[in-house]
Amino acid sequence: MRVCCITNFYLNLEHLCEEGAKFTFGFFGLVVVAALLATGGLLANSIPVIIGSMCVAPFLGPSRAVCIGGIFRKWKTFGRGLAK
Repeated sequence: MRVCCITNFYLNLEHLCEEGAKFTFGFFGLVVVAALLATGGLLANSIPVIIGSMCVAPFLGPSRAVCIGGIFRKWKTFGRGLAK
């Protein structure tokens, strides 16, 4: 039973990484919003707004794809994460 749960965990992790490495409209939308927030924060000289823009930026998916793609030797996922 335990081996099945561990295998299922790794398969789910792999699936999440492959999904995080894809280009989607939501990803580009969040990048644009984060860039606008950062620009506004720089123009207003507001450090909390700049930090907030970093929190909005959707870069967790690609970084997770690079890490897990390298660990599991899934070079296609690794490359997609780097390209994104």
